[in-house]
Parts: sequence; structure tokens; C-alpha cells
Amino acid sequence: MKLKLGIHKKRATLITSALGLALAIPAVSHAQVTLNANDALGASSFNSAGGWSDAAAPSAGQTYSTQGYLLRSPTTAGSYTFAGDSLTVGGGSGGGAFSPNTANNNALIFKASGVSLTVNNLILDGSQIRDGNGDGSYTTLNGNIFVTANGGSFIAQDTNIINSAISGIGPIYIGNNGSGSAARVIVFTSGLSTYAGNILMDSGGNGADHSRLIFAADSIMNYIIGDSGVNNNISGAGTVIFGGDFNFDLSGAGTTVGDSWNIVDSSGVATYDPTFSVNGFTQNGALWNGSANGIDYQFDTTDGRLSVAPAPEPSTLALCGMGLAGLFAVTRRKK
Repeated sequence: MKLKLGIHKKRATLITSALGLALAIPAVSHAQVTLNANDALGASSFNSAGGWSDAAAPSAGQTYSTQGYLLRSPTTAGSYTFAGDSLTVGGGSGGGAFSPNTANNNALIFKASGVSLTVNNLILDGSQIRDGNGDGSYTTLNGNIFVTANGGSFIAQDTNIINSAISGIGPIYIGNNGSGSAARVIVFTSGLSTYAGNILMDSGGNGADHSRLIFAADSIMNYIIGDSGVNNNISGAGTVIFGGDFNFDLSGAGTTVGDSWNIVDSSGVATYDPTFSVNGFTQNGALWNGSANGIDYQFDTTDGRLSVAPAPEPSTLALCGMGLAGLFAVTRRKK
């Protein structure tokens, strides 16, 4: 009986050890599938085996990287969803080094008007999102985009509608559209974006009309405000139309009168539509006023600057006091 009990104990110990060893072994993960060459004209690896290293069409459970080669969209108008768990555009220089303002092959390119792509986890890693169409055409990108520290560029030769929610803090460039046409524009539409990096309007020296960006109604641009002059912003000699919302994180902002932040660089052309607003702020003409950290801040659309609002002048306070006193006297007389 004692012998049998000892055997059972040893068996239990072996089973427990085996379970522990099994749990300690990490789950087998798939290697990243990579694009090994630029997609040829008329071909697309977006939803086919194309140039992927595993010689299979993208599928769930796999992650994919273009390694900097050119990934073309399907060439027929319609809606297409990337089947892989993630798609990194960039991550190498197979099709050329990253260019922020001039179209090259380190990119995801739309190859027909009316193409709508959905990528639920698109990682922009030192590369471009662009199109090969022209005036009068349009393309749409849906899903989610994360911008790495290597940044990414959007370059339009048609109207590129970016419905994707954008996150990250790497730089975003709005590159040279080739002609200056108002129809060649990037449109950000998402109100769910948490992106809080720098956006640089970069036409490559070709003028403000060659780099165009629209924030559509209900879209959002986030700013993290620190000590005076410390913040992310939109800069460069481009054309930007603001129709969405600004969201200022003022939790770490400076509080001294004279502190200010360049939110929109005045070297560009900035237009504020009637749908524009600043979350938590109240509009007073060109000024938007709000409170945080026990003080008042104001954003001025005429110069694109946020600042600590100056305290009212003593004379202004005195006039306010006189007005209140007069009102009190009139009220007493009426009684």
C-alpha cells in the first residue's frame, strides 16, 4: 500500500512538472510575411499571393510587411479588406529610401478611382500612402493607422479620403501633389484619432497649393501642451482647412502670463470653417477661450497661437465694479 501510494505521488509529480514545462514553452508564432519585390503594373499583392514571401494571399493569423517595396491596390473600383492581422507599409527601403514629399515606390498606392481599402491595423513606418490617379478621381482608406517614430507621408494626385483613426506621435508629411490643383488633397475625417505628433506640410518648395490637407467636420487633431513653446503642431508652407475639432491636453501646460504655443504655423495658409471648434473652449470671434490649471487660456485663429490669457487690467475690473454698483443702486431705487 505504501509502495502504491509512493508511485501515485511520483506520477502526480511528473504530470505537474510536464504541465509546468508545457506552460513555460511559448506558443508558436508565425514569422512575419514580407513583400520581396515591387508589385508590377496591373498586379496587386493586397489580396493575392503576389510577391509575398509565403507565396499565399494575405490571411488571418499572419502579420505582413512591405519592407519598403511598392504595394499596389486592386485596379478595379470597389471595396477591399486586407485579411492579415497587420500590414506594415515601410519597415525597409526595398523600393527606395523614405521620401516625405516626392512620390516613390516605398509606398502603398491606390491604382484606380473609386477603390476603397480597409486595413484594420496599418502601420506606417517610414513610407508613403499615395495614389496614381488624377484630378476628378477619389480613393478611400478605412480602419486604423499607427505612425511610428520613422513617420509617414500622404501624397495626393486625387482626393484621398482617410477615414482611418490615426494614432502615434511620429511625424506625418503632406507631400507634393504635383500640380497645385485643389482636387489633389488629403482629407482626414476620423473623430476617433488619438494622433498627437507633428504634421508637416511639405511641397518640396513648390508652394502652398502643392500640399493640401482638410480636416473634415467632426474630425479631431490632438495637441499635447507642455512648458511654453513645447508642443506638437502643424507647420510648413501648405494649405490647410480646419473643419473639425482641436483637443488641447493642458494637464502639463505652462501657467505663466506670456507662455504661448505655436499650434498652426502662420507660414502656411490656414482657413477655419464654421464647423471648427476647440473642445472645452468658448468662441469669441477669432478667439477661443478655456480654463485649466486654475487659469485661462486662449487660442487665436488669426495667428494659430495658444497662450495663457492675460489677467484683466485693473481699470477693466474697476469699470466692472462700477457697473455692478450702478446696477445695484438702480435696483434699490426701483424697490
